[in-house]
Amino acid sequence: MDENINQFFNSIPNPSYVWQKTKKGFILIDYNNAALKVTNGKIKDLLYEKASVIHKDRPDIIEAINKCFFEKKSISEKLEYLVKTTGEKVYISLKIYHLPPDLIVVHKKDITQWKLAEEKLKNSEEKYKLLFEKSPIPIAITDFKGFIIDCNKASEQQFGYHKKDLYGKSYLDLGIYSPDLIPIFKERLSQLAFGNSIKPVEFEITKKDGTKSWITNHMSLVNVGGGNLDTIFY
Repeated sequence: MDENINQFFNSIPNPSYVWQKTKKGFILIDYNNAALKVTNGKIKDLLYEKASVIHKDRPDIIEAINKCFFEKKSISEKLEYLVKTTGEKVYISLKIYHLPPDLIVVHKKDITQWKLAEEKLKNSEEKYKLLFEKSPIPIAITDFKGFIIDCNKASEQQFGYHKKDLYGKSYLDLGIYSPDLIPIFKERLSQLAFGNSIKPVEFEITKKDGTKSWITNHMSLVNVGGGNLDTIFY
């Protein structure tokens, strides 16, 4: 690498490695300052070593490097990784590029904190999903037109419908409410759409089997699917 390219390479904030394709396989021929720092200088001991030796227990990384070289296209991977030079287990993002005729550049980014935050969010979502499903109170989530997005088990018991029969349908068209109540519900949805608070109201409903029941209807706004506001009623 000439001096300008070398300066640019060493200015990259993420650990980066250059592999060269030879008859013996891919050989590590260079690394940048970030790689030197993250390995506490131990990467020096691996210079000119084969990828098959450095990553002997990670065939997925070898496969990604080979795929990038032979298909001549960039590869992106996210994986769990054991840093051999430090013994630390981390999550990394790999960006692999082919530089003709025989070089492969690998940029490695530590995404451990992002991965842990993602797992924490997933666990939180699963917890609240469980609370939603197991709640003894019937809860349904709809859009502002009344079309059902989701509902819990208690809703099935309350209205006598299975979930699969409710998804994508407007609860205003199910026949559970008297026709006289439909304009009232539409007005409540309209008020909710404008951000107005809605007071609980008691209604008589007709279940799927024709039996009658009285419920207290509550409505509020929830944020679902990347910022879309939907209604939730119970």
